[in-house]
Amino acid sequence: MAAKVYVKSFIQLVIDGNSVDFGSFNQANVVNVDGEHKDDRRTVTASGGTETLWDKTLASEGLGDFDFLAIAATGDCTLEFIVDSDNSVGTVVFTVELKGGKDGLLGAPFILASDGSNANASAGFGGTLDTIDKISVKNSGSSDITVRMLMVT
Repeated sequence: MAAKVYVKSFIQLVIDGNSVDFGSFNQANVVNVDGEHKDDRRTVTASGGTETLWDKTLASEGLGDFDFLAIAATGDCTLEFIVDSDNSVGTVVFTVELKGGKDGLLGAPFILASDGSNANASAGFGGTLDTIDKISVKNSGSSDITVRMLMVT
């Protein structure tokens, strides 16, 4: 079963009354996916806590890979991505700071249209194409946050 993910994004930067527009309210970017499986999770992460959002190495995990990923949170947090967790090529860990929304709303999402990432990475785009194996979140804030993760394969 084929499916499509439609992503609409529009950003407007205003400085001293001058605006710069990026993206479109109306036109969607289309990401083609198999559409066989989806996972839409909401995880509450306690203040100072760390939670695993997805770990494809676990037998209990519903999805073994993804073709589209979106993560957003109600508060500031750090996302951690582990590539090649069994170190068959060379484990790589990278993190991304995610800004949360205000008043309990989700902030701007972090989006990937593939689970591909280089293991044993080096400067100049060196390394071996592998996949993200595990995604975790750390809440360094003083309040609990909700993290929403949408994955499709």
